[in-house]
Amino acid sequence: EQLLVNNDGNIFVITNMSTTDDATASKPKAASTQSYSDEQRPRVSGYRIGNNPHGGSICFPLTFTTTAWLLSMFANQFCTFAYRKVTFEDPNIAFNETLTIFPPANTTISTWSYQGVGLSSGICFRYPSYFETDSAFQAARAFTILVAVFGFVSMIRIWFAACMPMGTASWACTGYKLLLCCLLEGLCFLIFSSNVCADGVTDSGQKFKVDCSVDRGARIGIAAVVFWFVAALSVLNVDPPIDDIYGPVAVQKVVTKTETINPDGTKDVKTETRSYYV
Repeated sequence: EQLLVNNDGNIFVITNMSTTDDATASKPKAASTQSYSDEQRPRVSGYRIGNNPHGGSICFPLTFTTTAWLLSMFANQFCTFAYRKVTFEDPNIAFNETLTIFPPANTTISTWSYQGVGLSSGICFRYPSYFETDSAFQAARAFTILVAVFGFVSMIRIWFAACMPMGTASWACTGYKLLLCCLLEGLCFLIFSSNVCADGVTDSGQKFKVDCSVDRGARIGIAAVVFWFVAALSVLNVDPPIDDIYGPVAVQKVVTKTETINPDGTKDVKTETRSYYV
């Protein structure tokens, strides 16, 4: 007990009582321990690798994002995105006339390559440098690059988030980038509006009609769009990991109750909790 006298001559009786948690009462305090109130608990900058800040909820963003990126790569990097069917107005056109068409008639194409015909069937070839493309084809090419880059960066960030924290803004930005990848993946279908899917005329003046239909790559691309969207939702619906990490670990907690007796006989009780950290 402590006796305090204020300026008015009133006497206060203060009683201090300390209790210790049962789980930590038997643990001696280390020589280097420091005492802080719960509100003053210190934080340290940097990351503690391996603390699994998300728990099991990180599995969903990881799975959907990785699957979406792999599907996008398979859809855009092979020559089976669309099937290009060519039909001549003259049904009696000579076979040699069809060989003058480029890309070849009745084969699969993509933004970066096309499948050979005849003896070269089943082999993907890069477009030659002299191949003329329009703005829609070039835009589709650009979008395949952007979705690969943004998707890869987002995937790596989510993989690292499995074992280290990330700021709230950075985590939200990753989710919005996945939504952007969903849009970019869909814009890769601009190839169907490009000159490779447009009607044309051969060097000898023979008119032909081109009909492009979805092939294996385009179907995989549609699946990639769905997975990009689901991956974005899974990221935005998972709480971001904390970006501040508590440094010292509590080894003992002390609760101090201070009781003040007022002149009118009433009591004021103040409770303070202090923890010891190492």
